[in-house]
Amino acid sequence: MEKKELIMSAALDVFAEKGYHNTKMEEIADVAGIGKGTLYGHFTNKQDLFDQTVFWFLDNYFISLEHNIIEDDSIYDTIYKFIINHIDILEKTKTSFLNVLTDFSNIKRSKEEIFEFHQEFLFNKVSRYSKIFIKAKERGELRNINTELAAHFLIGALKGISESVLVGEKIEDPAKIAEEITDLLCYGMVSN
Repeated sequence: MEKKELIMSAALDVFAEKGYHNTKMEEIADVAGIGKGTLYGHFTNKQDLFDQTVFWFLDNYFISLEHNIIEDDSIYDTIYKFIINHIDILEKTKTSFLNVLTDFSNIKRSKEEIFEFHQEFLFNKVSRYSKIFIKAKERGELRNINTELAAHFLIGALKGISESVLVGEKIEDPAKIAEEITDLLCYGMVSN
């Protein structure tokens, strides 16, 4: 792990435990095992560190969603694995996830900054997940669908699960939930 990632990992732990406003840069430097000057060599201030840590956390989260997914997986298996991985990650990081994202939402930002974050975040995820649906179309698994819209549906399903887990709902049978959501996304709601 490179030094900047080491710092962000330490920052994530401290921010999750103490909250953004109660965290001091010195505490993060201590947990990371570095000097305060080194910290400021990578980040201009606490908000810069916090924002970059949140982006890093979310990037790692989305990379982790793809764990165990192989290129030859069917679209059904790919979506199922996304959902299983999502539930597993949320259960393991629920407190950190909730605390850090709540603080991120509560930091005063301009409308432009908020729009830019959401636009970049959503664009990257939709672009990445559209490719999964494009490949499935090329393999003949999907009819001629709008792959960007399909990516939005997948992201929406993940968000719905997040809201349930983050407010305290324990998913007793993740495999069953993943199968039901995957079935709904792949085969729809209308009976044939």
